[in-house]
Amino acid sequence: MRSAYNAAFDLILTPSRKEIRDAIIRLTTINRKSRDSARLGAVIQGSPTVGKTTLVKYIGKRYQIVACRLHVNMFGQDQTVAGTAFRFIPVVFISLGAHKNREKVSLSGFLKKICKFYGIVITKKMNEDDVIEAIIGKTRECKTSLFILDEISNLDLRFIGAEIIIETIKDLMNHISATFIFAGIATKAGEIFAGYDPENYKDFDGQIVAPNKPKRTRRKKSEDDEILNDSQFYHRLQNFPMLPFKDKLSEEFDEIIDRIDREIRLVNHRVGNLRKLTPYLMQRTDGYIGAIQTLVRHGCEIAIADTTEKITKPLLDKVRVDFAAETQKTKRQAK
Repeated sequence: MRSAYNAAFDLILTPSRKEIRDAIIRLTTINRKSRDSARLGAVIQGSPTVGKTTLVKYIGKRYQIVACRLHVNMFGQDQTVAGTAFRFIPVVFISLGAHKNREKVSLSGFLKKICKFYGIVITKKMNEDDVIEAIIGKTRECKTSLFILDEISNLDLRFIGAEIIIETIKDLMNHISATFIFAGIATKAGEIFAGYDPENYKDFDGQIVAPNKPKRTRRKKSEDDEILNDSQFYHRLQNFPMLPFKDKLSEEFDEIIDRIDREIRLVNHRVGNLRKLTPYLMQRTDGYIGAIQTLVRHGCEIAIADTTEKITKPLLDKVRVDFAAETQKTKRQAK
């Protein structure tokens, strides 16, 4: 029982994380009330393992709980409107994690992931525009009002270009009555999509990609459709950077250590023991929350197994954290 408890630390919401959560919740409220104006979206970006995915999942869960309370008669059962059956799905969460061969996700793969979430069957006769129309129709049927796209930086821009990706997402944002949240690793210029330069285009990894100006016809737009350029697209996105805690003396970092400290269930552990290891934890993890939690979780398992029942520096030395944190540790030791 203690092993399971120590392995399941709650989400740690520091003041900066709470600020992001509250801002996005306010954004969803404003978007619901501003039906005639363009809906704003949010971008949560930062280095790996700072907690972006954990935070957007938390926001999605909290939003769904509130939506279910407001529409208790709709949730959990099929509804029928004008003879068409649908299920109430207020929140959509799509993760664009890289494939097993570590390739990025193509635009068609991105749309297929959304279809898979909704259970939309893609037939051989459907082209890309038909798929987009099907997605838009399904979101309206299911009353979706929050759209979370995680690991957005895994979209493949090498052969199609950012402009086509942006145009497709603009289509979805313009026709789906939902707040869009994008989460991913920060790219150059701090944007989720690097600008397309046909002469010297670089992807997210900084690799030069041969010029390949995409040729693709988009579905016809009516005269009432608003055609936005890339600059206008970014004006519709609020940016929320998430940074690792580089300063071991910061109040937020101390708060994280104290929260984890209070959650530990070991016989010989006393609240405050972990705070004494703050400089060591910063050195081992480079200030990344995920790495800190991994280090302590594994330490608890070792402490229970060897009956010491206490977190100590020699014990934590036995634990290996993620590759990036270990690499930073090796560089510091070499100096």
